[in-house]
Amino acid sequence: MVRLVIAFFITSFFISIQSPLLLGQDETIKSFADDQDKKCNAIMNIMCNSSEIYQDISSDYSGLDKVGKSVHIISKTSFILRLLDNNMLLRMDLQDDQGTRTTVSAKNIHYGFYIDSKDTTNFKLIEIDDPVRVPDNSLYMKPTAESIRKYICKNYMIGGSFLGELIEREDLILTLNTNVSPWSLNILSKNLKNLQSMHGKIIEGNVLIDSDTKEIRSGQIVTVAQGKPYTMNFNNVSKKHGLLYLLERMDLKVYSTSDITVIPLNNTITTYRYNVTVRSDAEFRLSYYGLPEPEGISWDRPTPNYIWLLAGCGVFGLLAVLCSYLRRRNSRTSITKESAS
Repeated sequence: MVRLVIAFFITSFFISIQSPLLLGQDETIKSFADDQDKKCNAIMNIMCNSSEIYQDISSDYSGLDKVGKSVHIISKTSFILRLLDNNMLLRMDLQDDQGTRTTVSAKNIHYGFYIDSKDTTNFKLIEIDDPVRVPDNSLYMKPTAESIRKYICKNYMIGGSFLGELIEREDLILTLNTNVSPWSLNILSKNLKNLQSMHGKIIEGNVLIDSDTKEIRSGQIVTVAQGKPYTMNFNNVSKKHGLLYLLERMDLKVYSTSDITVIPLNNTITTYRYNVTVRSDAEFRLSYYGLPEPEGISWDRPTPNYIWLLAGCGVFGLLAVLCSYLRRRNSRTSITKESAS
């Protein structure tokens, strides 16, 4: 009996070493999601004070357009997200077979606005509102704290969702295997027979996770669009910037789930660059784009450069006069001493 008890405790001990899932799958995944959340908070706390994030996307799409006609579209899109204190801005420059288009969605302490241009210079005001409800850039996102979090922390996301959001879905079964390296997360929906109700959602997949940084490294997921499943293969590459791990490149291939061996419907390469210094808040205002400021809004104008130049010249002039005066006085003092002797 004693031997059985000892054997039981020894077996339990080794199981506890090999697997941290002592609290069960749900608790372990929840704890992991909390760890990811803390890392994203750290990124937000540093980046949101002052930063610029550049995102360049090269996309090659072969598929059907809205009327079912076969199309092949090669496009290049550049995004710039600028954050400075309470100012937020997202600029998008799109180039495809239809031409060029630029949109800017931004907010400052007085108002939010959404503007559009077909030549990157002559902007048209689409919408303006107070800074609490920023106008929506329908092509991509609105510069709110939630959307900015998803923009900056993409290396902690699975198909556009954080793990914490997937946990809240009652139809999903999540299984995390921490006995392998990298960790493996399996996703499966209980609602695979009703795809019409699953538009824009993940219904199954498997992703690999870095056990140290908690980043999503790569994987294959299946999402639904207009009642049809599509398979996405993705691979993330990150780099350490100071104390932060930030996404530098993401490769994404989208296939028709019925045959993922053929050429992908969409092949996208996204690269990221970061700058943690934003020196001016001018781009967060309509006047920067040649548009009038809203009635009643005025900004403190910075001191013109020529004023600083004149002030500097004046200071140097006074120093020159002072040096000349001291030189003369020292010369007179020397002459007086020589005469006295």
